Amino acid sequence: MRYSLIANPGALRFVLALAVLLNHITVAQTGRGAVMLFFVLSGYWVADLWVKTPGPNRIATFFLNRVLRIWPLYLAVMFFCAALRQHFPEWPELFLFGVASEPFPRLIGTEWSLDIEVQFYAMLPLLAAIYARAPQWAWITMLAGAAIIGWWLEVHGVVTAIKFLPVFAIGMAIQRSRWAPTPQLARASLITFIALSVGQIFLSQNHGAALHLLFGNWPDDAIAAIWVVALVPYVAASLHRPSTPNDRTLGDLSYPLYLVHMPVLLTMQEVYDWRTLPGAIALTVLIFAVTFVFWRALDRPAERMRKIILASRPFTRRYSEGAPA
Repeated sequence: MRYSLIANPGALRFVLALAVLLNHITVAQTGRGAVMLFFVLSGYWVADLWVKTPGPNRIATFFLNRVLRIWPLYLAVMFFCAALRQHFPEWPELFLFGVASEPFPRLIGTEWSLDIEVQFYAMLPLLAAIYARAPQWAWITMLAGAAIIGWWLEVHGVVTAIKFLPVFAIGMAIQRSRWAPTPQLARASLITFIALSVGQIFLSQNHGAALHLLFGNWPDDAIAAIWVVALVPYVAASLHRPSTPNDRTLGDLSYPLYLVHMPVLLTMQEVYDWRTLPGAIALTVLIFAVTFVFWRALDRPAERMRKIILASRPFTRRYSEGAPA
């Protein structure tokens, strides 16, 4: 069998979830960059889903699709964490909207990015309409202005998806253009990203906050967004690779892994000191085991139910009966 340096799309998502896990159990600063790449992927897949969503009530069908994909597993993990912490979730934690603006600690720990994702879903129909009709200069100007407003809002305690719109827009652009970089460009992208990552680790270890000296007072999210730009051709090439059943399984596992790893880590932290090599290995094995249980027992049945509901095309049936007189 011939292997390629270019990961299939499911494997790429799983590697990004592993990068977030690695960020939380080691000193490696891989989490923010991985989340930025998740936003790029989300921009691609959600824009593609929007294009493929049928009418006549396209917006309702699109939102139903996203609600059925995100909330069942999220709420299961949320209530699992609530039982462990003996603390009922706050309303922003249940509905996701606004949880990114809530102070730490949170019940799950990674739900802030899901809040950003859900806000992006809410804006996607409008964004897609603007993107399809606006001149490129106007689109880019709007993204830059939205990001500036988003940064300003965060300074005042409100974290919104508009701060991350340029990152999501990269994925939307890949989807619309169907850009498929050559294998040579994709490999060069990966090598450049690895070189930048090694350089970042070296500078951080030997020269303190060298990156912040280079970028001034830029926040970590902005630095992470710039850092991952080099990997965009690689991501675009990955999105065009075929996804096998095993690859789709890896992609599906990335979501429960992203959700459960922090609750397991924080719970085990209260039981024993896992910050040794054997402890970290045992913790990682436990995280994978809990991930598999949530995936098999909850996420898979929820996915089957989602497909059944969407296949029934509830909004299409409703509107095909005719509008009331």
